[in-house]
Amino acid sequence: MFLIILNGLAMEAVIVIVSAIFLVTVTLGFHVAGLVMLLRWLRPYFDRPPTRVLPMARVLIRIATGQILAHLITISVWAVFYLWQDCLPNSEAAFYFSGGTYTTAGSGDLMLARPWRLLAPLEALVGILMCALSASIFFAVVNHFHRAARESLTKSRSSLGSASWGDDGPGQGHPRLGY
Repeated sequence: MFLIILNGLAMEAVIVIVSAIFLVTVTLGFHVAGLVMLLRWLRPYFDRPPTRVLPMARVLIRIATGQILAHLITISVWAVFYLWQDCLPNSEAAFYFSGGTYTTAGSGDLMLARPWRLLAPLEALVGILMCALSASIFFAVVNHFHRAARESLTKSRSSLGSASWGDDGPGQGHPRLGY
């Protein structure tokens, strides 16, 4: 009897581990594919980055929208798995739980049944990593745009000469760019 229970627990553990590997692989696959598509779309902006505020804002809003969409797809993958395995009672609960866990904002009012509850910390870890990856890409793009705007400002100042900047002279900031 003890051996049968032990085998049952071992089999449950194997199923959870295989499921975890599957979910992480699919999550990374979707997210990386989405980021590759985003970076391909951004290539022209890296070659000729916008230097004015409104075009920069448009690109950054599109990037943020794409990243949010990638995160929602990832949350959906986990939620569909929870539904498929009858871990949660309905789709609303599955998406609510998955979204809260992925963003690490979980409220604690829903829990997965044994042995699936071991997936929740893994989903939270994946969510942290994917959000960090998204934030790093966003930061890199903002940094690139900022550097391009500074270089453009420096070029325009040097072509105009210091007399056109008034009493402050070059290097005192640009009224349109805010620095």
